[in-house]
Amino acid sequence: MASRHMSAAISIAEPMLTSYDEFSDLRLEIGEPASSFMVCSRAMARSSPAFRGMLFGSFIEGKPTTGEWIVRLPEDEPRSFAILLDVIHGRSDRVPLDLHQALPPVDCTAALLYDVVRMADKYCLLPLLRPWMNPWLAPWRPGGARKDDGWMGEITSVAWIVGDETVLLDQLDRAAESMRFRGMAYKKRGWIRNNLGCEFRLGAMPDGPNKVIDLEEFSELISEARTRFIKLLTHPLEFLSSDPGRYMLGASHYMRGASKADMDKFAVSLTENAKHACWFNRIRPSMSSWDTSTLAAYKGTVSQLYDYIKTIESQFERDGSRNPDDNRIFRGIVMPTMAVIEYIWGNEPLVCITEEHRAHMERRRKVSGVELA
Repeated sequence: MASRHMSAAISIAEPMLTSYDEFSDLRLEIGEPASSFMVCSRAMARSSPAFRGMLFGSFIEGKPTTGEWIVRLPEDEPRSFAILLDVIHGRSDRVPLDLHQALPPVDCTAALLYDVVRMADKYCLLPLLRPWMNPWLAPWRPGGARKDDGWMGEITSVAWIVGDETVLLDQLDRAAESMRFRGMAYKKRGWIRNNLGCEFRLGAMPDGPNKVIDLEEFSELISEARTRFIKLLTHPLEFLSSDPGRYMLGASHYMRGASKADMDKFAVSLTENAKHACWFNRIRPSMSSWDTSTLAAYKGTVSQLYDYIKTIESQFERDGSRNPDDNRIFRGIVMPTMAVIEYIWGNEPLVCITEEHRAHMERRRKVSGVELA
């Protein structure tokens, strides 16, 4: 839904050029309501086998024997199509390297990029976009200006079409981080949130850029990644609460002078701090144990669970003067493990795509010229 609104904003942003070539002999009417473009039919045919067949094959779009030659493409978006026409007619100086600058004052960069790439793929024009594809995707790559945005269906679709595995994995990870369950039948209703705060249900994605999540079977991979990372985050808490003796043996460096009574007391403190963290982070039902059934009932996001654990840490720090042993145990065992998890979270993909996905991406890179970051 958000993409439709953005595309509407793009289509009325400013007037289009009406002629792209001094030998223009074809009028294209793009969009609904239509914007008219005078183009060279032979330039269109040379650039695209799709247009070659459409204009010079046995189709109704072929040149009429009398009257003006007009081809109507009501499903395409005028502002994005204008960029493709600049490329086709050799007007490379008019093709922006930074799509954000092409859309003042409203930032609709992702919607514009999606429309351009979608239509380029539709009309077999992707190879012509090689000089611009890597700069266009740069904001969503590591270190890019848009790297910290949330999940975006438009960018996920673009990455899939052009074969940018780095951007695709990052977008799928963001979807997994935002995924939560809601409603009574929450186990069957996984929802992911985009950068605008809109939620979409996995398995029932609307038509448009978000549909790639369902069509390419990413939904199950996103769900699996969320479950896997939740177990990873809660693993040290589970063992500390259920089997403190095991940690006494395996982490004696942090347990000097700690008795079984100390560990039992720590387990009680951990449970109480966990209950407070659930209240503070609005986690329902409350999580003060971390067994399989409790984790299966957790409805929230990975990010919310991480904040929950950091709240527990803050509680131990706050009570450190009264219970220094509890604080030492928690910081000595849980926090080093959390540091490893944070490194994995920041440097390794959560979602594991299949070999079929990777093969598709490699084929698309050969067409689009995308270089992996």
